[in-house]
Amino acid sequence: MGLQSHLITNEALAGALGQTFMKVATQVVELERSRVFAGEVAKMSVRNFEYRLNSMILPAFGPRLISEITGEQIHLLYQRLIAKGLASISVAQYLQDLKKIFNYAYAHSLIDRIPYFPKVKKTSVPRGGFTVSEYRQLVVAAKQLATIQALPSDVTHRNTAGGVYTKTDGIPIEIVWVIRFMVNGFMRPSDIFHIKHKHVEIVRREYEYLRLTLPETKRHKNQIVTLRPAVRVYERLKAHMAKSDLAGPNDYLFLPTIKDRAIAGRLISQHFNKVLKAADMKQGSLGQQRSLYSLRHTSIMFRLLYGNGIDLLTLARNARTSVQMIEKFYASNLTSEMNIGLIQSRRSMH
Repeated sequence: MGLQSHLITNEALAGALGQTFMKVATQVVELERSRVFAGEVAKMSVRNFEYRLNSMILPAFGPRLISEITGEQIHLLYQRLIAKGLASISVAQYLQDLKKIFNYAYAHSLIDRIPYFPKVKKTSVPRGGFTVSEYRQLVVAAKQLATIQALPSDVTHRNTAGGVYTKTDGIPIEIVWVIRFMVNGFMRPSDIFHIKHKHVEIVRREYEYLRLTLPETKRHKNQIVTLRPAVRVYERLKAHMAKSDLAGPNDYLFLPTIKDRAIAGRLISQHFNKVLKAADMKQGSLGQQRSLYSLRHTSIMFRLLYGNGIDLLTLARNARTSVQMIEKFYASNLTSEMNIGLIQSRRSMH
């Protein structure tokens, strides 16, 4: 950066204060990437950080001098995030990322103070999972959309991404398998975007399941074991991909022809939104906006409801989360009547 950490001259200080937000943000991104190599943070955390920067923060502040950005301007960004309908926890993540850049700038004497940040009241809102009947309807809707093969007449940058059509009525057959795979596999959407065949092992013992050894996400490295239906889903998917020579160890399970997995993730999300709209399930029972993450919510909720008394620690470890998160986002939404069998159960007196 060309600045000493002490005894900064007035001339040097003037140069520092003249740096744009974009330039400082780039330095922070490089720092975060170096922390990935050092094992201090997960690669997915940095990807999410960069996504939030590119989607909302840089468009708002990129060319501005960082020393001239005010608390009022930050509050305007906060209002735009709220207007987009983002959950409070998502808004808080955007502001935390923004503050990280200002903290870096202040620590390196690029600004003489950190502007005021609005406080976000975080609320724990589940992501609108599906009931058993809704899940079945969702799969039916996906299968129907997957049979639509019509493509747009004109190929442009507006209807393709990574070589895959996006502005069509139909969806790829993989989206049917994404839905069933997630509900029977406890994974996060980010796992789905990056899972390869080398991460999957079929286990046939007393129980039949998949053993998933996935890349680290949110500092969780545990293996995941799926439910039995995930085995059939995977076998059908692999056989389908093998016809196009796309079932090798390093091939991705879903949309394998797209090497840029950020684009693949956006496409999978877009296609799933088509399914939600077709099934009229965009909103949950409490008004939540449903997304791919709702499938993970459904997977965990189904185990809590139908898992014959599964303990939270086992479930949390297999879902690569914490017991606290299970209690906060999932178990807190159970009613006593949902598990009436456990409430009414009795131990044997023998």
